Formats: sequence, C-alpha cells, structure tokens
Amino acid sequence: MKDSVKKEITTGVAMQPKVWVPEKKKEVRDKKGRYVQGAAQKTNKNGNAGRKMFDGKDEKTVVLKLEQAFAVGASDAEACFYAEISEAALYSYQKKHPEFQEQKNRLKQKPVLQARQTLVKELATSVETAKWYLVKKVPSEFGDKQEFVHRVVNLSQEAEKRAQKYE
Repeated sequence: MKDSVKKEITTGVAMQPKVWVPEKKKEVRDKKGRYVQGAAQKTNKNGNAGRKMFDGKDEKTVVLKLEQAFAVGASDAEACFYAEISEAALYSYQKKHPEFQEQKNRLKQKPVLQARQTLVKELATSVETAKWYLVKKVPSEFGDKQEFVHRVVNLSQEAEKRAQKYE
C-alpha cells in the first residue's frame, strides 16, 4: 500500500496535492526602522519567470531597429513603434543596460551633426546660406537691427492741432 493511502487511512484526512504559494514579501528595515523598498524581492527557482523583455521578440533585432530609428532622430515613442515594442519595455531595457541609453543619446545627435556638415558644405557655394548662417550665429553683428523711437507728445497741443484742421 502506498504511503499516501496509509496516511489517509490512519488520519482520516485526504492528502492535498502541494500547491505553490508565494511567500509574503518580507519587510526589510534599516537601522532607523524605516522600510527599505525593493530590498527583499521574491525570486523563483529558475529566475526567468514573468513577461519577456520584448514579448518574446529577438533582442538583437529589436535593439537594431531601435538604433536605426534613433539614428534618424526618432523620439522614444516613434522608435518603439518602429521596433514594435512598448515604451515601458524600452525604459526597462535602458534601466538594465545603461550603456544602451548612452548610445541612444549619441544616435539622436546624428541628424544634427549631418545637418551641420551639410550647412558647412553649402556655405562655400551659397552667399544666401552664408548670410543666413551669420544672422543666426552672430545676430548682434549681422542680425536685422530694429530701432524703436519713443516719442512723448503733449496731448493738449496735439488735440488743438487736430481741431484746427477741421475748422
């Protein structure tokens, strides 16, 4: 006779199958008694339970698409749309890979650098572009100067002059 059947016969209680019950999150407190958030996190045996980072998509493919989007000046939302991931997935990936966030910031500057290079090349051949550039870069010297003249008029004298016109 099996042990579980013997136990059931002797105790009179049917054996229940074991069910995994998550442990209560233990509160960890510092020396002053304050709760330390995230200090005691529950980990499971295999360590990879839960939702996958990019919903099961290949990480290299997603990162490549993100880099392509950021290289043309896309915002985070646009890059996520192109890579077909959520913005939350991007931010959690950046949190786990801080070097990617640095790379993203560098890639976002690429279109600005390309525009500057194009402008500098164009300066050599176009007078109009050169003028525009100087107005934008050194407005105190090359910008359009506007002078405002402020004139104070005695209202009673002005009113008499107007009245004389209509007499």
